[in-house]
Amino acid sequence: MNNKELAAAPLRIGEWTYYPDLLKLERESESVKLEPRVGALLFFLSCHTEHPSSREELLEAVWPNRVVGDEALSSAINKLRKAFGDDRQNPSYIETIPKVGYRLIAPVEKSSTCLPQLEKTENQGGDRAGKSGPRPWVTGFGITGFLLLIALAIAPYISPQMPEVAEGVAKRPTPASLEQPTLLILPFVNLSTDSAQDYFADGIVEDVITDLSRLETIRVMARSTSFMYKGKEIDPQQIARELNLSHLVEGSVRKSGEDLRITARLIDTSNGQNLWSARYDRTVADIFEVQGDVAQNIVRALSVNLTKDQQALVSSPPTNSVKAYDLYLKGRKSLSLRTPEANLQARDYYRQAILLDPEFARAYGGIAVALTRFANKGWSDTPNVERDLALHYARKSVELKPESQYSHWALGFTHLYRRENAEAATAVRKAIRLAPGYADGLSLLALIYNHSARAEEAIGLINEAIPINPLYSWDYLFNLGWAYYTLGNYEKAVKYQQLALERNEYATFSRLILVASYMALNMPDEASWQVEEVLAYHTNMSIRFLEQETPILLSNDRMQQYLAHLREAGIPPD
Repeated sequence: MNNKELAAAPLRIGEWTYYPDLLKLERESESVKLEPRVGALLFFLSCHTEHPSSREELLEAVWPNRVVGDEALSSAINKLRKAFGDDRQNPSYIETIPKVGYRLIAPVEKSSTCLPQLEKTENQGGDRAGKSGPRPWVTGFGITGFLLLIALAIAPYISPQMPEVAEGVAKRPTPASLEQPTLLILPFVNLSTDSAQDYFADGIVEDVITDLSRLETIRVMARSTSFMYKGKEIDPQQIARELNLSHLVEGSVRKSGEDLRITARLIDTSNGQNLWSARYDRTVADIFEVQGDVAQNIVRALSVNLTKDQQALVSSPPTNSVKAYDLYLKGRKSLSLRTPEANLQARDYYRQAILLDPEFARAYGGIAVALTRFANKGWSDTPNVERDLALHYARKSVELKPESQYSHWALGFTHLYRRENAEAATAVRKAIRLAPGYADGLSLLALIYNHSARAEEAIGLINEAIPINPLYSWDYLFNLGWAYYTLGNYEKAVKYQQLALERNEYATFSRLILVASYMALNMPDEASWQVEEVLAYHTNMSIRFLEQETPILLSNDRMQQYLAHLREAGIPPD
């Protein structure tokens, strides 16, 4: 049977028949069209009914090589449930297993469509909860036969890792000079027997990146660029060519009870030689000493001279309590999942950390960000209460550690969603002064400027951030599209928001700017389709919500035009 015949073979799922090549569900006279990603998710679940699929597996299978939050998966699951007419509380089709994942529980008649994928999984013997590395279903034939066979339909979603540089965006930097090494710290491999310890290995890397970003003499690639390579086989010299790097850091972490083994090495990408390597056999209580030593040795091996103040910054521990730090890392991991439940869990971890160390500035900043996000996402019945609490925690974070760029970033983020844009910009500019290589700071300041009708400055900041974060995420493109909408260049606004949505199809505000731009270009049909997409996964979206909850300070005429376009396109008033 050839590939075309495989693609046409339908799957019988409960009372429905699914046609993968048509992205269509049918039941008697009913027919439901699915989006490509939702169809890919259904196909994957249909071919793996023998056990639950974790969120990590599903994100890796359906959104390969893309930076998306857990809300993308949650939204796709909700769309599948809606298509089947399924009840989340009493499901007949898709079961949610708390802290495990999802499983298709309706009977599935697996046709030969699934066979290539199932055989590949069995032959490779992959441990689905095992060590880091390419998963069986994302190597060889592809994530599924289905995704390969409809690649032309969703090519933008499965493009190579290195993004094509958009018009108007700064080109990638020229090769690093000897005076300013350009460094990528790869995610450390978790060698612990418990895969749940990933958060600990990730936290070590994130903190070393944070420490080294404070130095003007080294250009350190941002976290989001680094973590695009997590779990992947890499060729150091190929990455160096793609990102114009002079050096790479890679390592591993093994944590067993209180015992800790960390390995790290610094590679000169011009010749593949190790400039420095070390193995640390310590206890968890020594984690801050090890992190500081890794950072100091990287700097020393790069022949960078630091002042005493810089040395103190690079090796300064965030807290004196290892248990508080562990709770903070768990909170940071939970917050990154971007669901209401994970947000509450993150706050709980941060509060436990503060109980152990009442002067732990990062934990206060973490609570501030979590509270702000909870209010801004529309998850709260009392958003102003959360925003007031967030400001209290953010100010406390700065008070406890005024030299921390993260504390000032959290304060700026909090001010922004209180519509205190001037205060937000002041705080984030302070964060950038403390850490000139802080890509997250540049990106947030661009967002603040876009909220404040300072479009040209927003574009300049994105251009400045891209050399630090060359595998930039969707929000960089969103900021560019928003800036061009503000400037009245609707064609470019459409272009950049479309590019943003190729990387995160659940970016609500990208779709809203796209809707307004389409209406400005007299393209109501295109705008109407985008409105349907927004309302499918943002059920509380309305003009009133936008007026109350988004900190837009466009000129009055532009703001009224924006809202009028959305209203005319079909966004409900209340």
